[in-house]
Amino acid sequence: MTSRSLQTNTRITPSLHTIASELVLEILREASLATLVSIAQTSARLYNMLRTIRSIWMNSPDIHDLPISAGETLTTIPTSSFLRLALRAVIIRTHLETPFATPVQILKIFELGVEMSVLLPGGNWVIVTHGEKMWIHNIEHGSPEIDSEPIFLASGKIEHVKFESVGSGKATLVLMIAESTNLGLSQSQALIFDLHFAPEGSSEDRPHIASVVSYHIPNLFTIVSIRGHFIMTDDPSDSGDRLVIIDYQRGSGTNFDIRLANFADEIETEELGMTIYDISFIDTLQKLVILAYLRTADREVILFADVPAIESVGTPKSGEISWSQSTLHPTHQYLVPDFQSTKLLISHDEALLSRHIPLHEYTAPSTGVYSKIFHGRDIISVRLAPKGADGEMLFFRFRYEQHPDDLYYTSFKRDHSPEFELTPSVHSRQGISCFNASCTRLSSLRISIPEELLLGRHYMIQTVNPNEGRIVLLIYDDEQENMGRLYIMQY
Repeated sequence: MTSRSLQTNTRITPSLHTIASELVLEILREASLATLVSIAQTSARLYNMLRTIRSIWMNSPDIHDLPISAGETLTTIPTSSFLRLALRAVIIRTHLETPFATPVQILKIFELGVEMSVLLPGGNWVIVTHGEKMWIHNIEHGSPEIDSEPIFLASGKIEHVKFESVGSGKATLVLMIAESTNLGLSQSQALIFDLHFAPEGSSEDRPHIASVVSYHIPNLFTIVSIRGHFIMTDDPSDSGDRLVIIDYQRGSGTNFDIRLANFADEIETEELGMTIYDISFIDTLQKLVILAYLRTADREVILFADVPAIESVGTPKSGEISWSQSTLHPTHQYLVPDFQSTKLLISHDEALLSRHIPLHEYTAPSTGVYSKIFHGRDIISVRLAPKGADGEMLFFRFRYEQHPDDLYYTSFKRDHSPEFELTPSVHSRQGISCFNASCTRLSSLRISIPEELLLGRHYMIQTVNPNEGRIVLLIYDDEQENMGRLYIMQY
């Protein structure tokens, strides 16, 4: 055998198992969770890389689909946990997207009279309120009873709940409490809890309340975002054109008027009449994002602004907010086009979608040739190019066929609360259209609700958690009085 033929016969074919680690990292860049889970099972080398190299996971387009526990964030969970969480995410997604999937477990949360429930990240914890009572319960330990001891008893009815994981088992919880004065006038109380959750697998059935801060405020604000020691709220007045930001660590709050451009090139009228309906903070942009409706122009607008400084005016009394007045000047603002805009794109490329920052979402009738084929609607996802707030605004169109029982559509916000206020249903088969938490794919879920659970009664879907494959269901005993029982269905 010649030297040349020997070299030919011993040549090694390049593969993920043999090439340099740097090339493996480049190949796996923007690989989906399902792809990474499959690759981890092919060799010890790739398994160890996925157990130890965090950047592989953080570059995955659907990384936000991981079922992370309450109190944790993507930046605080150990790198070694990503593979386990990804495997769980893939299994949940596969089962949930099975046509007319049936629940593998049904858990009753509470009996009659429950008014609100919040399924926390990770899916094992639920916040339930009834009047002035609040429970935070680990559903892995069974169902709490309405006569059991609550974790907190407020001075009035609990109206709004907002939760945010901080990391390392810590979280912030804000409650808005409706109160009445001796004169019969309504005022509110804001309660800010510092919660500590036990490690996963712990026997504790409730988190530890490390501290509580309380403030009396003049209006019953709706909490729309929490960011560190700020609480961003919308103004509950009829106009809804003001932003309120509270620094609860300092006891200071500022009412902001928002200064808009006149949009002279696109809108004829100068009196726009703005109503705010959503406020959030986007980490990648380090910007406030305000979604608003221009009433006189019948158009929606997206505003970007830097987080403003909150001025301290004097020394506030205990339990009181020191208020100031200011004006917020957006750094960028965009008019949302109508659904027939030529800027609309159709793309189902998860990697492409994940590189654009989701800002807004709305539904529109199907147009063009598709309107004759599908009796459905389009979901328009408004996204920003990744270079910053001054980037190009893109509008992605997602089409789904509307099933006769497809009553629910949920937005891509992390809590996936139903977007439409609908009359209760009695159908045992239900359709739910929603984006995944990473906003890279639109799923049209077809679920079955056991007839023996409904018994012909009306129900409402309260929360959809696609990361955990869990749905919170309110089954009415008395529909007129809005009374019923809460259930969690695991799919």
